[in-house]
Amino acid sequence: MMSFNRSNVRWRLCAGVALCFLLTACGGHTQQQLPATPNAVGHRVNVASEGTGCSASTISANFNGTSIPSGYTIWFTSVIKAQGLANMPVMVNMSNASVSFTAGGTPYTISVPNFAVTFNPSATTATLSYNGSSWTESVPSSIGGNVLMGAVAFPVSTNLPGGIQNVTWTGTFSSTQQSGLKLNWAWSAAVYSQFNSDYTQLGVKPVDDNKADPSYPNSDHAGTPESDKSYVTGGAMGGGGSNYTGGLSGTLAVVPCQAPSLLLVSNQGSNTIEAFPTDGNGNISPTYIISGSNTELFTPGSMAEDHNGNVWVSTCVQATCNSNDPAAIRAYPSTATGNASPITSLVGPDTELQRSGGQAFDSQGNLYVANEFAQFEEFAAGATGDAAPTATVTNTPAPPQNYSLGYVFKMQIGANGKVYALSDAGPFPGNGGTGQIAVYSPGANGAATPLAVLTGDFFRSNSFAIGSSGNFYVTGQDNSGAGFVETYSSGWNGSASPTQKISGSNTGLGDGLGIAQVLVDETSGKIYVTNQTTNGAIDNSILVFPIGTSGNIAPSAVITGSNTGLNEPAGIIELH
Repeated sequence: MMSFNRSNVRWRLCAGVALCFLLTACGGHTQQQLPATPNAVGHRVNVASEGTGCSASTISANFNGTSIPSGYTIWFTSVIKAQGLANMPVMVNMSNASVSFTAGGTPYTISVPNFAVTFNPSATTATLSYNGSSWTESVPSSIGGNVLMGAVAFPVSTNLPGGIQNVTWTGTFSSTQQSGLKLNWAWSAAVYSQFNSDYTQLGVKPVDDNKADPSYPNSDHAGTPESDKSYVTGGAMGGGGSNYTGGLSGTLAVVPCQAPSLLLVSNQGSNTIEAFPTDGNGNISPTYIISGSNTELFTPGSMAEDHNGNVWVSTCVQATCNSNDPAAIRAYPSTATGNASPITSLVGPDTELQRSGGQAFDSQGNLYVANEFAQFEEFAAGATGDAAPTATVTNTPAPPQNYSLGYVFKMQIGANGKVYALSDAGPFPGNGGTGQIAVYSPGANGAATPLAVLTGDFFRSNSFAIGSSGNFYVTGQDNSGAGFVETYSSGWNGSASPTQKISGSNTGLGDGLGIAQVLVDETSGKIYVTNQTTNGAIDNSILVFPIGTSGNIAPSAVITGSNTGLNEPAGIIELH
């Protein structure tokens, strides 16, 4: 069996709770299953303070003695085994990764595309895709073999000698699981005499398992380029033959740091809910999808998360959904994926739900629902089934404020406990009157007079959000029909002008009716907008803008494209 020199591997890891380690590991020459515990012994050398951020993890290994001719390709792959996975979808990311080495006095650095794998307890098969800049993978949480966690090809343009020392893979690991997760990581490299530069045509196998990927029911290792495997030859960390990925390096135990949280987006065109990372961008695949007949999702709209982490979604009760048809609010656990059934629903004639719009929970768990047709309702904490509302605020008489509650679109509860209802200003639903936000005391009922009515320079608005600072973020359209995102200060009272306004052809925003919902995260400094369609906009997209910006600016990130599955996106929340 071909062998290669072993070398000591020194590495540091600062991740999760920012523990730092110094380990020694040995490189290997045969592909193998990663052990349940790392084949290296380590000890903690110091404890850094929490909040220092994610630091890179590194493994070095040596190539074997076979030289690599110009025109050949080195195929680098890395794999992980996960321990301590939670019983929910868990996304693991490798970012800012690279492979570096020096040969013949020339240094080489190869950038590795970002890689995201989701371990899903509901998944039964493994999938892998490449979108031109990053890899996305989904695997069953119960998977037994190694799971691919990085892949990059290096076309050799100059003859490389055998026995290259200290080939180093470096990358930063993060996860959506907050604690208890450990990754055992290793990498390998094989040489190919011919290799397709289009990763989408390689047929890369995502897992070792011979059943999880129905496209490749064989014993090949994770990372095998099935379409080109006949061209494998000796070199790097492999000896050719049936060793399509090369032998594994030493194994390294990694505690990933906290990854960005997830966005949940409802799709009215496909009756689905999708999850995306909050730092997502481009034509990315969703982390997971809630979809199927058991979900009872029909034209799902606004969403809200209760204090137990359950997600409540407004939906029709049948596939054909007209304005006067009854509606429902269905709840799903934070762990729901796939064809999941709701754990409870508010539905029935006593609820009086009809074309329900936005909803919000107050600090006591009471649920406020925009019922759109000139009213909003309050349901007691824990209400379920055909429960009657405890309060219903209806169209308000004009005197003394010359105010009437029109078509109610969105509800928010302020940090002050006050209830905010976004509506058209008019006695008839959807009459196109000037948009407004009415402010009510908690527990308001009947033809209640609002505490205040907030108006701006928007003609019609579909959504608004209140940030942790108390600032208001409003989407809609102005008198010309152009879509916008406006910011109003926390002291907004009565009529006011926005402090910032994002609008124009560069923004990707459609007209006001094409913008569905807005979400704001002032901690990360981001505004998220679900954009459905029309008038030169970026159709079926999630647009991201930095807080505090104004004018005809391009979004800082756009999630859109065929891989996303976005289809008339509507509600959007950040899952905590």
